[in-house]
Amino acid sequence: MSLDILKHIKPDTGVCIYMLFDIIPENFFHPLAAPGKLVYWECICRLFAVTNRQLSFGVERDVLVDELQFYFDSAMAAQMPEEELDPGDGMALADSADMTGGMNSRDKANFILRRLERYGWISVDTDHSYVQRVNFRDYAVQVMKTLLAISEEKRTEYQGYIYTIYSLARAGLEN
Repeated sequence: MSLDILKHIKPDTGVCIYMLFDIIPENFFHPLAAPGKLVYWECICRLFAVTNRQLSFGVERDVLVDELQFYFDSAMAAQMPEEELDPGDGMALADSADMTGGMNSRDKANFILRRLERYGWISVDTDHSYVQRVNFRDYAVQVMKTLLAISEEKRTEYQGYIYTIYSLARAGLEN
């Protein structure tokens, strides 16, 4: 175990001082483990890309709804499984027509944003002019950066250095 990790563990009990779920909501990872994980992942990536291009005070919610609506209108959009639209978690849409699969792309976009807010990925604030602005939460930004690095199979920087040193050393031995 690294010494940095040991700093966060109480010596007498062995319990971690900083509990992860005191910071991150317990259902934070639900979208990435849900039946509709592909839809969530693609939507989160799109939203993250849009918010990354903006200044730190957030992106208007309508801009993000438009982005997701465009995604759901495209032929490349993944389909949300029916069980993900289940009203059992208290997050049902307003009328029963929406639950029969009759959601249009704008309804789906709003549905995803509400879910991501509930799961703790984003926060929605209303500014002084009554415009809703969306930001990724700080911990969600860190998780996204890590997941994107993994999905892009980025190598850790020192791994490249080790290979370069190995190659140079091997070339030196052969000469």
